[in-house]
Amino acid sequence: MSDWDEDSNNDVPQNGQIGSLGYATLLPMWLLTIWLASIDATHPWRELTAALLSSYGALMLTFTAGAHWGFAPSVRAAAGATALVIIGWMAPLLPSNAAFVLLALVLAAQGTWDAFAVHEGDLPKWYGRMRTRITFLSVMAMLVAFVATN
Repeated sequence: MSDWDEDSNNDVPQNGQIGSLGYATLLPMWLLTIWLASIDATHPWRELTAALLSSYGALMLTFTAGAHWGFAPSVRAAAGATALVIIGWMAPLLPSNAAFVLLALVLAAQGTWDAFAVHEGDLPKWYGRMRTRITFLSVMAMLVAFVATN
């Protein structure tokens, strides 16, 4: 059975290793978010922290959008994924607070798309469950960062 096959219990494959790696991707995002929220507005590393966080948010968006190329390759999925990649690529160019709002919205939209794709049978159920949790935590990190930069 490959990493991407569903087992009989519809659990994350490979005894949860894929799920653990998925959640591990949240670690840099939340470390940067907590650091950004805890430092003073005049801290010399504040702008760099915000830039790293928005870049990482864009990277996560790009990675999740790319899943639609592998799981459900169609012209529609590829076009949607490409649009998300372009939006994610542009987000770090915006002022920090605008980048965090944009990323929160687009990460939420990506998560919604994943949920619909699971419902339609284009993505496996284990992936949908994992992505729902990761999407929620990613969006929350972007919203905390938005509050911290206002």
